[in-house]
Amino acid sequence: MIGGEGWAAELTTEEALQLRRVVTSLLEQREAIASGLMAEELISLECERDCCWMSIEGNRGEWSLRFVLSPGAWQRGIEGQWPPPASAAWAEALLALPL
Repeated sequence: MIGGEGWAAELTTEEALQLRRVVTSLLEQREAIASGLMAEELISLECERDCCWMSIEGNRGEWSLRFVLSPGAWQRGIEGQWPPPASAAWAEALLALPL
């Protein structure tokens, strides 16, 4: 089960794995450039794989996270977002799950 302000959804294992793959890629990209940013500089990164699109937007220290899981045949679509610092806490929890 994941959720944010005004929304919640129960994920399948495959959906959670898709989100984890995409958030891992985005966090790696962010880490690669974050140290070179000035404090006031903003960054926006996007990644799309399979049925999952995700973006990170923010500065060197804080960032928000948005995602869309597009429906496949007979599946539902899910869209959600987290503000800073909830984004970092959610990503850390997702990466720690034993999927």
